[in-house]
Amino acid sequence: MEQLNVAEVLLAVNKYKKAKNTKTATKYRNKLYMLMQKDMSKWVGAGLKEIGWEMKQSERLSIGWDCFCFCLDSFKSKNNIDVLKHFYCYTVFYLRMQRSKWLRDLKLQGGKGKINDILPIITVDFIDSLINSEHGRFKNKNTSDIVCDMEDLHKFREILCDEHKAIFDDALLSMVPERKFRVRNINGCNYQVYCMAKNIYKNIIRFIVGI
Repeated sequence: MEQLNVAEVLLAVNKYKKAKNTKTATKYRNKLYMLMQKDMSKWVGAGLKEIGWEMKQSERLSIGWDCFCFCLDSFKSKNNIDVLKHFYCYTVFYLRMQRSKWLRDLKLQGGKGKINDILPIITVDFIDSLINSEHGRFKNKNTSDIVCDMEDLHKFREILCDEHKAIFDDALLSMVPERKFRVRNINGCNYQVYCMAKNIYKNIIRFIVGI
């Protein structure tokens, strides 16, 4: 995308954010989508390929719009974030979340989805809780760095055995205020050892995200 278009995107985003009524906001949102539609399509395609999720063209168009709205509503211009990197990173992250929800639904319906793939959903609450907390150092991170932290959490979790993935998930959830569910599975594991492992993972999580 050319530099002029970057300026246009940022201008349209700011106008959308500052709109005083729904009609005006919708106008700027639709204008911005027309401006970014081709790029969003490329980013959605790249994201789907990256996470190995096949979709029909009609489904891509639908989720592309959802990605766009998610990116737009998540953007905070006051943080001086690169607007295009933001839209790309959050597009990929949104796709990961949706795929995880899809896999979870399959599991609940007796399908072959893996319930442990809900991590990206958990991570959203965790990251948001940090951005909105007293951790100013994290609050000022660039969007791309935040998404990298999400990916690093996911990559670290992938090297764990299933038993320790459950402990890691519990550690992560315990760091999210007001989270209503926990992933606890201490079968075959002494409770004291479980708690020690959980505390170790909490320290690792803090190290990964830099808090």
